[in-house]
Amino acid sequence: MDANSIPFDPRLDAPSSPPRSAQPPAHLSGLGWTRSPVVWLVLFLAIGTAVRLLRYLLNFPLWQDELMLAVNLIDHDYFRLLGKLDRNQIAPPGFLWVERWMIETWGVSEWSFRFPSAVAGLLSLPVFVRIACLVFPSGQDVSWKRPSWPAVAAFGLFATSYFPLRYSCELKPYGIDLFTAAVLLWFALEFARTPARWGWLAGLTAVTPLFVSLSFPVVIAAGGVVIGLAPVVWRTGCWRRLALYATFPLTLLASFSILRFLHSMPGQTALSEEMASHWTDGFPPHTWGPVLWAWLVRAHTSELLAYPFGGEAGASTLTALACIAGAFWLGRRNGQLLLTITGGTLTLLFVAAWLRKYPYGGHPRLVLFFAPHACLLAAGGFAAGLSWLARTGQSDVHVNRLRSVAFLGLLAIALTSAARDISKPFKSRIDEQHRAFARDFWSRPAPEGWQTVCLSPFRSQCNAPRLCDFPYRVERALSLSEQLPIIGCEVPRELATTPLRCVVFQNGSAPRHEGDYWVWRRAVAETHDLVAVDRYDLPVMSDAQPDLYEVYWFQPRTFSAAQPPPTPSAPAAIPARIAAVEGRRL
Repeated sequence: MDANSIPFDPRLDAPSSPPRSAQPPAHLSGLGWTRSPVVWLVLFLAIGTAVRLLRYLLNFPLWQDELMLAVNLIDHDYFRLLGKLDRNQIAPPGFLWVERWMIETWGVSEWSFRFPSAVAGLLSLPVFVRIACLVFPSGQDVSWKRPSWPAVAAFGLFATSYFPLRYSCELKPYGIDLFTAAVLLWFALEFARTPARWGWLAGLTAVTPLFVSLSFPVVIAAGGVVIGLAPVVWRTGCWRRLALYATFPLTLLASFSILRFLHSMPGQTALSEEMASHWTDGFPPHTWGPVLWAWLVRAHTSELLAYPFGGEAGASTLTALACIAGAFWLGRRNGQLLLTITGGTLTLLFVAAWLRKYPYGGHPRLVLFFAPHACLLAAGGFAAGLSWLARTGQSDVHVNRLRSVAFLGLLAIALTSAARDISKPFKSRIDEQHRAFARDFWSRPAPEGWQTVCLSPFRSQCNAPRLCDFPYRVERALSLSEQLPIIGCEVPRELATTPLRCVVFQNGSAPRHEGDYWVWRRAVAETHDLVAVDRYDLPVMSDAQPDLYEVYWFQPRTFSAAQPPPTPSAPAAIPARIAAVEGRRL
């Protein structure tokens, strides 16, 4: 081993099988595989990969947040994606460019929209295997072929937790947040293990600009790595490594400055402030004393540590206690690097929250980049608990049995998620109803001579969810490549003598903005008369107003007898699963 490498404590290791004198009784001999860490590791890897592929292949309908981002990707070119996005959306420019390239290459579909996040989710699994083996080595061995039990526990948590699984299959950058943060942690641990191999340090500098363009919160994760590696580099006493290390934070600062410049426009700044208004629960009180301490306790027992499950109102208390125990356990076993990086990450995250820039906690998707740290600390707590049981005189058989029960519980969580996805392949029933309506609508083309049009991207028509057309427009784009003609402030001259069919979506949870509605109606009335309206209600919840689709039929004032007004669609023409209430002529 290199003289400059950081030694690992052999006490982290656990034998792959008990000594002969401690072999389990004969009735347990059929469960011998449960005493092999590598078998559990491979099993978690297989299950983690399978459930992620399953969710991707089930092709969930896009839900509202995904739809609003998808419309930007369809409507805007690469340059326009660098500016302010429509429908109050914010996403990293590199992520948007990757998504735009995907739909240009493979076409507009749920598959192409979600492919980048799916790939990031799958790649994060082997990356985390290596991370777990580095943090919890088996003696001096850091190979996955001979993992320690704490490494298996950490990876089991990571592979089966719900939130890393879910956000690896959505049109959002959260899965990429997790992957990029894991890669930075991996590079840092590899360098700390063998500081003489400066390639890992150079790799951190090289990937930083790319990662910052793909993920906003990776800046916080990278800052934690900068803090954690500082004492490691300083102890090497090599000025060349110090100079190379200095390029890492400088590159991070330059990349972050460029990102801030791209999001410094007035409209983008106002949108960032609006987003911050939704994150108030994730911001600490500007005070010191009991109120702040109570907030910190609540933050660390809620969404920040929701692994393998958890949530708000203290639902992650057990994981938080395991993390505390794991931090003490790692502190006594050469785990100071991980603790320093984790502490630096949490400190920067707290500073960002104090400045009202990014939430400390909140929904798990916002802090998914912290998942590797949470799983590693919780696994340390699990290992500490088993070590305590062993010291109290519990036999190896009992410890192995308890460990196997815990691991089987993790597998049950993953399989339960898979079963739920198979039985309900959608985020909510209304998402499936929207997709069913859109697919049925486009499968029945407009009558001969009639032209289907969409509402303009004109601002007053697209302040979702008051008067917006994004669900049916995106679903139409999922099946056809050509763009629809647009009407909005005025009807294009080439459509002035053409019968028009237009779909308008109204979210039942928000009343229609009548001012915007009549601006659009008066614009069309300059050249066309309204002859019919088909109305389709999509019930959402028993106590909520249904979402509404209205199909407007406009005939030009030069209407020909050869083009009779349409017959509105009958409710029976809509699939039963949509539960259409009515389709009538007004």
